[in-house]
Amino acid sequence: MLGDIYATYFAQSGYTTVQTVVYALLLVVAIYLIYRLFLKRIKTEIDTRFVVSMVPFILLGGILRSLGHGDAEIFTGFWFNTPGIHVLIALYTIPSIVLSEYLEERYGKTYVKWMWLFGGIPFLICTYIAAGIGFPNYEAFGWILGTTALVAAPLYAVTHFFPSYLTRLNYFILSGHILDGVSTFVAVSMFGYAEKHVLPGFLIGSVGPWIMIPLKISVIWPVLYLLDDVVEDKQLLNWLRVVVLALGLALGVRNMFTVAMGV
Repeated sequence: MLGDIYATYFAQSGYTTVQTVVYALLLVVAIYLIYRLFLKRIKTEIDTRFVVSMVPFILLGGILRSLGHGDAEIFTGFWFNTPGIHVLIALYTIPSIVLSEYLEERYGKTYVKWMWLFGGIPFLICTYIAAGIGFPNYEAFGWILGTTALVAAPLYAVTHFFPSYLTRLNYFILSGHILDGVSTFVAVSMFGYAEKHVLPGFLIGSVGPWIMIPLKISVIWPVLYLLDDVVEDKQLLNWLRVVVLALGLALGVRNMFTVAMGV
């Protein structure tokens, strides 16, 4: 019976409504458990520096997914597909935090630098592997990064004139989601890719791929503002910021490399 359920709802390309709901619930559970069982126990304060230290691991998750099952197929199996890849990145990131704390105490250099080293090196290795496959659609990098900059640049003014509505940290997080929206727009409209997620696929089919850019801004910006207003625990707030950043930036990086590799 369980095998039939898996075959019907999970062992297929794309994302079904059941998959989306189940993965969302698993994400909520994982967010809570990681915070309560690990982050509340470490010495490192969960502040803006911590958010910055997570960036290379988010980038690593994105490019690793583009090399994984359903994309480049360099790495296959459960650990290189959803949800396995999220578990894999978590299992690598958590020990990296602990080791970075130790190295900060031992050598004096901030743990953020060690985290960028532990996350950055495997990201560069994956980039080298992707380059070995080749970038037949190399212009995708320019289209995606250039359009992201064009869309995000005007919003930076808000951080200067109205910082209570959009802090610079939240602007950075929002820019990661703009990258995701732009990468989807470019992939679908210029390179013939199809959206696999249920709701975005419906909206793209109904309105057009351009909708992903304003959709990201109109949803993520209020979410970030609401989190700032509602969550009083600053450590929990910054952890939730990491989660929101990961949900946008990782997908944007994955889409960008997948399109550039033409897989």
